[in-house]
Amino acid sequence: MDENHDSDLANARAQLSGSISTSMSAHYLPELDIVGRGLVTIAQADNILEKFRTIKTPYFPFVVIPQDTDASTLHLQFPFLFLAIMTVGFEDDFQLQKLLGAEIKQIISKRVIINNEKKLELIQGLLVCICWYHYQFDPETQQIWLLLQLASALTITMDLNRNPTEVGFRIGSTNGTRDMAAEGNGQSDNLTSIAAENRAFLGCYYLSSV
Repeated sequence: MDENHDSDLANARAQLSGSISTSMSAHYLPELDIVGRGLVTIAQADNILEKFRTIKTPYFPFVVIPQDTDASTLHLQFPFLFLAIMTVGFEDDFQLQKLLGAEIKQIISKRVIINNEKKLELIQGLLVCICWYHYQFDPETQQIWLLLQLASALTITMDLNRNPTEVGFRIGSTNGTRDMAAEGNGQSDNLTSIAAENRAFLGCYYLSSV
């Protein structure tokens, strides 16, 4: 690893440490900035996203990224899910992966515990992290169980365990019409569809059963 890369990671760590004391009124922590900070380029992100689709998704088909969604779009519209996919995709760069993993824990703590957010993207990102948690597994903390319980709790609080015929009663659900452009094009297999919600619920059920 070259000196420039080491310097970038050192600077990123300093920013991450400083983010703890930043204003809690901000909606997001630094997940929107991993591209802007130069930790990940869009070209790298596109490659990792394609690898996620072709290699990882067949083994865990509960978080499916549509083929027409590129890394730039995912980064802007679903920043936490983007960060999760980037984190598990850097298995050949443990130092960067560890840094991004630390950001994930801070972000999920802020958005779920402090901001009380209930969004499908959070469950999807957690599922990605949990499924490939072996990259960051710490036998002393065993945080995988805490993350799984958090994902499961979100599915319950969002009522994703409801019968599909009752999706109108799901918290945060708009009957699969959140992506208006996709609806207009007759596409139902998008990241905010009822199918995506059902896959997320089944993913939690599967991980809780193994």
